Amino acid sequence: MKKLTMAQRRQLLVEALESGKYKQTTGSLADDKGYCCLGVACEVYQEHVGNLLIVNYSYNNEYMVLPKKVRKWYGFTTRLGTYATSKSGDNALSRDNDDGKSFTEIAAIIKSKPQGLFIS
Repeated sequence: MKKLTMAQRRQLLVEALESGKYKQTTGSLADDKGYCCLGVACEVYQEHVGNLLIVNYSYNNEYMVLPKKVRKWYGFTTRLGTYATSKSGDNALSRDNDDGKSFTEIAAIIKSKPQGLFIS
């Protein structure tokens, strides 16, 4: 399998979030209703790398935050997808998800590469 660049990996996540394939849930990476945006990140990682232990809606025994290997694969600075905005201080993709932003809105945030979201 061809090695993907960091930009290609992030694009895969954006495309998955915009695809309509995943139902959205809150409060955990995944549950019987769907996925958090970070759960979608785990699913994309699993599809392309394939070395996560997935049991009872957990990924490598993580239920609410990105497993370290997934965080590193995308280059996220934190396991919650934390980033800075000029108007309200720190935000996080996980919080955006749980506060009701759609996957499409979260994909737009990822595409905009806000300060602090990704390791340079």
